[in-house]
Amino acid sequence: MNTLARHPSKRLRYALDYPRLKRLWRRNRDATLVSRRRYIGNLHLVASELADPALDGAAVVECGTWKGGMACGL
Repeated sequence: MNTLARHPSKRLRYALDYPRLKRLWRRNRDATLVSRRRYIGNLHLVASELADPALDGAAVVECGTWKGGMACGL
């Protein structure tokens, strides 16, 4: 069972963020090999994890870029 299924509040946040994340995917889709679903899922995962106060000042490292579309979204 994935994290969104176990936590209704995360599902709501994902639903609210979806239009914004979809716009990011559209803007960067020619520079990534990642599907829309996975792209948006990755962005939501990073945003929800970095919202944790314990990770204040944390960095995100994206490895294995093709043209940088996922890194641009992050």
